[in-house]
Amino acid sequence: MKLYFAPGTSSFAVRLALAEARLEADFIAVNLEDEWLRDPQHPFYQVNPLGYVPVLATDESSFLREVPAILCFIADRWPGEGERARGEMDRYKLYEMLALINSELHKPIGLLLRQMMNEGGRVKSVSRIARMLDWLNLKATQDEFVLGPALSVADLYLYTVLGWLTYVGLDLARWKALSAFFAKIDKRECVQAARLAEAA
Repeated sequence: MKLYFAPGTSSFAVRLALAEARLEADFIAVNLEDEWLRDPQHPFYQVNPLGYVPVLATDESSFLREVPAILCFIADRWPGEGERARGEMDRYKLYEMLALINSELHKPIGLLLRQMMNEGGRVKSVSRIARMLDWLNLKATQDEFVLGPALSVADLYLYTVLGWLTYVGLDLARWKALSAFFAKIDKRECVQAARLAEAA
């Protein structure tokens, strides 16, 4: 497998999931500032004509291009996690949590980071993000991880997105249980190794 990634993006969640699942992959850095990414002549265009990461090449001709889909693919190949996710309701709960993180946190925070809102839109978006964090904080007081007692790909996605809050003026310390969750994931060996790899 090959993971096309860029430091500081959601591809970090995929890198973490691959590491936790002990799946081997080659890592190919993509410069998202390259204005030619969407040019049909650019090599990356054949991988993702939309010009963004992550992209997971599962073989020479098959590509997955969205974080929730990639994480589900990895979950099914993660010993233990894959077994847990095969139960019908457990699988739906995983889909639900990945979709929530994607639509209610990842996308709006991404828009704020790119400064693609006027002030009124920004205030409304921050308020909506905060409500989602309130709910996740409550869940974090009840369970060790977002889907219960076991680590899942959803935890790694949430951890990655929570790391962006400071850049949009939100202090994670406001949500004490979520802050503790973030610190717990941050200490994992795979996280530290991934940070070193992306900084190299």
